[in-house]
Amino acid sequence: MKRSVFALLALVLAAGPLAAMNHVPPGVDFFATRGDGQTFMDFASNPVPAGFFCPGSAPFTGRVEFRGVPIAGAPGKTDTIIERIDEASFNDKGVASSRIRIRAVQLESLKPLATSCGNFILRASLAEREQPTTRIRIRQTGEGGGFFNATLALNLRLSFHPVSGKGRVRVLEDTISFNRSSRFPWAVAADGADVERSLTIDTNADGRPDTRVTQRGSFIAGAKPGHAIGEAGGSLIGAPQAVSADLEQQIDPDPHVLPDHGHWVEPICGETVFICP
Repeated sequence: MKRSVFALLALVLAAGPLAAMNHVPPGVDFFATRGDGQTFMDFASNPVPAGFFCPGSAPFTGRVEFRGVPIAGAPGKTDTIIERIDEASFNDKGVASSRIRIRAVQLESLKPLATSCGNFILRASLAEREQPTTRIRIRQTGEGGGFFNATLALNLRLSFHPVSGKGRVRVLEDTISFNRSSRFPWAVAADGADVERSLTIDTNADGRPDTRVTQRGSFIAGAKPGHAIGEAGGSLIGAPQAVSADLEQQIDPDPHVLPDHGHWVEPICGETVFICP
């Protein structure tokens, strides 16, 4: 089962330098998903097939809304982790690029899916196979930050768990490709510290940390320069907020709205990670 448009996690990590810096080191960024209905999958155009839940079950064509599930080993309520693979060096126009990939995601349906075979909780995580890499293009528009454009692809595991606890967990794998690049903000962390730390995180959603990752830098993906995270942080994937072109003048974002998928994520920040603007 393949979907060509799933906006999950298109808000990928980005980083940008302070004025005196000329590169962004590789590393990971942490995000949390809002469980307010804005993160969803709509199966109307690509149903779960007939007979999937039990013999004779009808195709599932409903809309499923998600909340994030904290990832073991990650800070706070992190449910999404994206990695910048390469060091991204800025050219004389203030533009840098890197390969990116998703390292972990854990989502759960807000309420059970009702079927003729009983009710099921849907959980989304990464499939246990190599994840594809895509590109991020980072632009610095001032000392406080800028914006970035990115695409994302991932191999997703959708597991349907019987609410009754009886019967087997049913699994689908989905290859997701968000091919249209959208524009999102990034901001330099308020303390400006260039710090580094390593963590061991759970990448296969079994509750046990299994993979070492490194967080570097003091940059917050998804935050508008000069705004507090709670005031202007977070970005709706597929319909990103306006970002600052010169830190004073607001410009219109790419008006990209996907009808069947959406994911709202906010950067994780505070004492457990980095200080937000």
